[in-house]
Amino acid sequence: MDNTQNMLVIGTDRECTQKLEGLLKTTARGNIDCVHTAYQGVQQLLRKKYALVFSEYVLDERKNGLGFLFKARELHPQASTILVAEPEYAGVALRAVAEGVFDYLVKPLANILEARVKIQRAWEYHRLLREYETVSQSLAAQKRLLAQTMHVAAKTREVLRAIAQTPHP
Repeated sequence: MDNTQNMLVIGTDRECTQKLEGLLKTTARGNIDCVHTAYQGVQQLLRKKYALVFSEYVLDERKNGLGFLFKARELHPQASTILVAEPEYAGVALRAVAEGVFDYLVKPLANILEARVKIQRAWEYHRLLREYETVSQSLAAQKRLLAQTMHVAAKTREVLRAIAQTPHP
């Protein structure tokens, strides 16, 4: 399986983490890694590429999930990041989206349909980013090839002009 089909879930609320993991198994295809601390999450990010990264907002007394998600985007710019937050942190979640987090889910993940739609959108966004990168790389390669071809054509014209100007017996 392509290594970018990995998903990472980080959270201290084991019930929420298990619910999200179950939801991912039925909504998305790929490997799911679940960890419970920001440190473990960063270690996972350093080991593997991830397409989707989920983090609860409240992780522990020193770390919040928002910082973790920004670190995930720094390490994996194509990853779709989703914040999982309690209803009282809805304002934080909205600001997070404005600052680059792909989307957010409200705990206790009671609205399964909404969660599935957001997960599917995140996958589609990730897929489109990968497709864009592939097309951009292809266009860059074609541009280099065109430049080389134009250079060869210019040199060929010079040679042909030189031959045409050479007196023939």
